[in-house]
Amino acid sequence: DILGFERNHYDKMVHFFQGFTVTVISREVIIRKVIVVSMAWVSFFTFCCAAAVASVWEGIEWVFVLLVTNQGVVEPSFGFLGEQGYYWDAQSDMFFALVGSFICLLFFAKYHDNSIRQLTVD
Repeated sequence: DILGFERNHYDKMVHFFQGFTVTVISREVIIRKVIVVSMAWVSFFTFCCAAAVASVWEGIEWVFVLLVTNQGVVEPSFGFLGEQGYYWDAQSDMFFALVGSFICLLFFAKYHDNSIRQLTVD
């Protein structure tokens, strides 16, 4: 209300950090298990992991809405589960997760690589 927003943007921040966190975890697994050697492929697969987790999460929300609305518990999903009256909520949530993943790869990957290297050398 203070900033004059019509919607609560906390949801977008959560999805941003969802993408960021999935990227860190998937990078850790891919690098430590030596699934691929090329750092370009590591970045590609971690970005894909973030996209997959975000889309599965939105699918779970969609199925939940279908189950709840079919039971007559609430009106159809418009305005339910974070949509807040925004038709493209699921797509924008996935986009913010991908932005979080991209920011992680862009600004955090070298630090993460150095941290992994120090752990494996010690």
